[in-house]
Amino acid sequence: MACKRRMKNPEDRLRKRSHAILGETVHQYFNLPGQYIGAIENEIPDGDNKEKKTDGSYLVQIGEIKIIINIEDESSRINKESLSKSFEYAINMIYAHKLAIYSVITTPIPLKKCEKNIILAKQSYLSQK
Repeated sequence: MACKRRMKNPEDRLRKRSHAILGETVHQYFNLPGQYIGAIENEIPDGDNKEKKTDGSYLVQIGEIKIIINIEDESSRINKESLSKSFEYAINMIYAHKLAIYSVITTPIPLKKCEKNIILAKQSYLSQK
């Protein structure tokens, strides 16, 4: 009897695919800035020739400026490692596309359970709006 193959991280694959296929809908749902233009290549090799891939990357236009929005979905708390990973993705995308990056990290974990410095960064951002 043949063994059934199990998909590794099915939720992660679903989110990545939904970002690529439903990009404009996701852009509106998260109320992200700018006019959605389209999904862009988000699998970029880093300096060690390893592929770094965000869960979703979109090209948007804000006035006369085009920027890239990177979305990273985390299933656990946002911490320094999450931020570091998002920063590495942004650096690779800047190098590859020569555009500014707006990074978004989503998580089902309540914000109050994330690290204190993350909460302070969010409060600071919201007070600037």
